[in-house]
Amino acid sequence: MPIQIFLSYSHKSRKLAGEFKEGLEYFDFSVFLAHEDIKPSAQWRAEIRKNLRDCDVFIPLLTRGFLESDWTDQETGIALALKKKIIPVKVHQNPHGFIDAVQAMKWNKESSYTTCWEVTDCLRTDERFAKSAREGAISAFLSANDFKKEVPYAVSKLLRFRPFSVAQLHRIIEGSSRNQGIYGCWAARTPMETLIKDAKGNVSKRVIRSYREAVKSWG
Repeated sequence: MPIQIFLSYSHKSRKLAGEFKEGLEYFDFSVFLAHEDIKPSAQWRAEIRKNLRDCDVFIPLLTRGFLESDWTDQETGIALALKKKIIPVKVHQNPHGFIDAVQAMKWNKESSYTTCWEVTDCLRTDERFAKSAREGAISAFLSANDFKKEVPYAVSKLLRFRPFSVAQLHRIIEGSSRNQGIYGCWAARTPMETLIKDAKGNVSKRVIRSYREAVKSWG
């Protein structure tokens, strides 16, 4: 079952929220975004309440417009009352009201991808979500294809999710052998060898050989 995330945001920031949702979905999270996910004919208040009840994690996207919205504070209050895990993401504003004591995560203006990894890392430290966050981190890593920026960052973050099971190590190594962005990335080679060492001979030699041959073919 994927982690269910409710993104709370100002209508003025719907483009930014859409970018954030797209990034989080690389981690196999199920992300609710009102302007994309509510059908025009649906009773939107009821739909929002339902998704607030069903979500695991509530993320308020704290832009300037967040304070001006008639609905975001109400959504936050409901999430608090339902005792959801809350991860505030600061774009312009600090957390306020009843969540002002919750440590905010700073939005990375250069790369929403980085912010998504930070959210996943935060979930890693919560035992309720650690297993799903680890699987999500593997999915996001194997989707990375920019060997100059994206892959080096992703592999450095991936190592923080150790230890991995044998099945997860198999998935990482096999997937990496098919992703040129990973096997062609110099910065990924040492971390990948660390993961191969973690496997302690429990991952198929064929899978490891395929990865190393792909690296060798790249030069």
